Amino acid sequence: MLLANIDKVNRDFYERLSQISQDLTQTEKEFCGLLRLQLSSKEIAILRNITPKAVKMARYRLRKKLNLPSDEDMYAFIAEV
Repeated sequence: MLLANIDKVNRDFYERLSQISQDLTQTEKEFCGLLRLQLSSKEIAILRNITPKAVKMARYRLRKKLNLPSDEDMYAFIAEV
């Protein structure tokens, strides 16, 4: 239920993300929505029912798809989208 509400609120955000990188999956867009809420890896893992290590890998893959350098803050980038 919570994730469905997050998706409703973030529809415009997902569209802006698609303009930045058209090859993002819906799951990756949803992951960005959770990052936009400033949730920690542990909190995201609990919500998505995955391990914190899987969250770390998802963040790594997302960084590559968005062409973000490793020194750029992902939370700040997501907030600007």
